Amino acid sequence: ERSWYVQKYLDDRLYVKCITKTSRDYSRYIGVMVEEEQEEFFLLRQQPDKLMLVVDPADRDEIISDLKERFAGKVFITTSSPSFVEIVQYGVNKGEALLWLGNHLGVKRGEMMALGDSFNDVQMLEVAGLSVAVGNAMPEIKSVCDKVTASNNEDGVGKAIEDCVL
Repeated sequence: ERSWYVQKYLDDRLYVKCITKTSRDYSRYIGVMVEEEQEEFFLLRQQPDKLMLVVDPADRDEIISDLKERFAGKVFITTSSPSFVEIVQYGVNKGEALLWLGNHLGVKRGEMMALGDSFNDVQMLEVAGLSVAVGNAMPEIKSVCDKVTASNNEDGVGKAIEDCVL
């Protein structure tokens, strides 16, 4: 309806309606093969694991707002970069995954440390007993974290583990 570029993930595979420069670039960026489905792309025979829009960063916030208004309480919408809008099943996010993993391993929230850099990490950072933003994280992410470490290009994750865990 709005001519947005949309791709879907299903069973660890990436699908698009048709192969484009955007889909080829994204496929190379993440190292996953992309498969073209043509009109079958829109026949959701199975619930996808994730839908992702690749958008103009200038339009991202408006698109997110439109989607959240239209699908409130039905899906979880987040972003991991200025160009990516991610849509998953409602109740699915990194925070819920961390809670599940902690419960499975017998690790309490106060014993957990999480590191992040973008909006798709917020729920995980809120769940963990210690939240750490890497130095190149978005300013909004740094503001919700207990600590900020070096950037991911400067071994920020390793430094956070050395400083806070070891």
